[in-house]
Amino acid sequence: MTKRIVKRRRDGVIQRYNVVPKSIQNRIVKERLNLMARELKKSGRVRVPEIGILRIKTKRATKGGKKIMMFGKEVISKAKPKRRLIKFRATKSLKDIIK
Repeated sequence: MTKRIVKRRRDGVIQRYNVVPKSIQNRIVKERLNLMARELKKSGRVRVPEIGILRIKTKRATKGGKKIMMFGKEVISKAKPKRRLIKFRATKSLKDIIK
């Protein structure tokens, strides 16, 4: 079971180390997320220092139709449009902390 970092807990951690009010902290976090989203759209990858790299992977469109499998069964596959996925790759320092 994965443990989610809830907003209340995240704010508490930030508040403990900063003297900045919560409203400004929320604006800073939202602005960082917006900045990352803009950069992802523009260049296709964003590096988050000491954490990892977010990048966009584009998957091709697939054709639909009938396909015959090697043991003789006929399978009908649906056509799928081109799609963009977000992939994350952790840095070595983050992997070492987890081990």
